[in-house]
Amino acid sequence: MDLFVVGIVNGFLSLYGLPWMHGVLPHSPLHVRGMADVEERVDQGHVYEIIVRVRETRLTGVVSHILIGLSIFLLPYPLGYIPTAVLDGLFLYMAITSLNGNQMFERITLLFMEQAAYPPNHYIRRCPQRKIHAFTICQVVQLAVMCFFGFAPWPYVKMVFPVIILLLLPLRHRVVTLFIDQKYLEALDGEHQ
Repeated sequence: MDLFVVGIVNGFLSLYGLPWMHGVLPHSPLHVRGMADVEERVDQGHVYEIIVRVRETRLTGVVSHILIGLSIFLLPYPLGYIPTAVLDGLFLYMAITSLNGNQMFERITLLFMEQAAYPPNHYIRRCPQRKIHAFTICQVVQLAVMCFFGFAPWPYVKMVFPVIILLLLPLRHRVVTLFIDQKYLEALDGEHQ
């Protein structure tokens, strides 16, 4: 229902040329995690955290949006005194904590581990080591290309970024399938347990 309301509001904002609003704040996943009852379960030799129950409250969302709106009054002086290193550290912390449970990051760490130390994950047991590493390297190269075109200092290079994103689809479905079998790709790609 929330996304429906956001979609309707964004439709009206589009008609009047106003910027879209987004339904998710950066801290929303952390907030949901903080409001959740979590159990650890072992499934096929791998420890998973399962969210059993989440206490829903709209009050914190309303208060956070009100505080974001009020922060505009703090712009010239109070917020200007916060060192950029503090903000960089905050964003770095948020980025590092979001890596936990990210399958691509887990596969990157497998590149530097001995095979005997691999965790007993589902996709590791179903795919050969070379296929896992080939898929990981392919994804890292794609990420590097996206970062190059997305963060390039030249505006004409940044204009190509949507085309690069569009080219990722045929690359994944046509080129990658030439050297990694489809059964391995089904186990590797998008496996969310």
